[in-house]
Amino acid sequence: MLSGKSAMSPFTPADLASAFPLPWSHYVRLLSVKNPPAREFYHAEALRGGWSVRQLGRQIASQFYERTALSRNKNAMLRKGAVASAADSTSADEEVRDPLVLEFLPIPPLDEQQRIVAEIEKQFTRFEAGVSSLKGAQAALKRYRAGVLKAACDGRLVPTEAEFARKENRSCESADILLRRILKERHKKWNGKGKYKEPFVPMTTNLPTQPEGWTWATIEQLAAPEPNSITDGPFGSNLKTEHYTDSGPRVIRLQNVGDGVYVDEEAHISEAHFRRLQKHRVFADDLVIAAFGENPPRSCVIPPALGPAIVKAACIRFRPHCEIAVKYMNAALNSDPVRKRTKGMVHGVGRPRLNLGEIKSIVLPVPPFAEQLRIVAEVERRLSVIDQLQAIVATNLERATRLGRSILSRAFAGQLSSSV
Repeated sequence: MLSGKSAMSPFTPADLASAFPLPWSHYVRLLSVKNPPAREFYHAEALRGGWSVRQLGRQIASQFYERTALSRNKNAMLRKGAVASAADSTSADEEVRDPLVLEFLPIPPLDEQQRIVAEIEKQFTRFEAGVSSLKGAQAALKRYRAGVLKAACDGRLVPTEAEFARKENRSCESADILLRRILKERHKKWNGKGKYKEPFVPMTTNLPTQPEGWTWATIEQLAAPEPNSITDGPFGSNLKTEHYTDSGPRVIRLQNVGDGVYVDEEAHISEAHFRRLQKHRVFADDLVIAAFGENPPRSCVIPPALGPAIVKAACIRFRPHCEIAVKYMNAALNSDPVRKRTKGMVHGVGRPRLNLGEIKSIVLPVPPFAEQLRIVAEVERRLSVIDQLQAIVATNLERATRLGRSILSRAFAGQLSSSV
């Protein structure tokens, strides 16, 4: 809605100027920005910097919002963005010929203004109710997704392996026995220098009771018995801005690690530089854990089609043992219970972070291997339904955005008719 005023207190041109401080052509351009935070950013910067509509269009096209968000020196980026380029200026002749620069807004009689404003408010009331309902559905789906992952890690999503074994009158291997076998294999295959160092052991004093057959283990205990199964990316001069290329082996960065999903944001280095950084290589079906940013320990699974790649310093490559399901580990790392338990380890003012040792010590619930596979299948089934519903909601929100744009366009074109 434009305002809380009723038809008894009509909008004046001053009211409209206050509600829409930029020229109308700016709002036409801003409505093409689908990301609400980005749209608000461009609106604020256009006001602050006095951008012309051409300058606004150039900044949107060059992804100024995204570049500023990724920049380490945001103030410098904002100062640079405030400077107009030669292409942003217009000649006197262009001012007259360009309808998006020189706008003639017809001012209808006062009673017609009142009718238009009343109709805008009526239609926007319905419009906002629909948008609110769609956003409520988005929030509900997000909660359901979190609930699925929590149930998966609490042993409530599928029947336990112990329950199946009793029903089928057979024995089953508990996760505790599985873990002891993994640790024995780790020790046996170790060929490093010096004395063998036992992995982090979980502190279970304050942990909840687990389902029958489950156990607690740290990430380090569950790692594959091979070199660099848990490793971070290259630091300092080993990977600098000038090392990036337009093509070649990929670099996995924080931008690639979504909440349980891989995000295909590309960054490349040369083949020659890739060969020098083999210690940091990441492979298909490895887990990558974000060491910085929101919601630690955020993780994703590397897709098979990625090809040669390394992790950057802010990302941790983790290859679980072959009897630990990678997708189960991913579900556990992105679940609320694990994140809440890990919260006490997170440090850093303004930018939450975990170091490599802290990530190795994260405690995870571990079911028997067969149960892990059943959990993964059920998680994928339920999340696929959620993904479909989220896509439907997102499509309808896009339609709602277009509808809002259409309401305003018809209002200022004098084509807004009363609705029942």
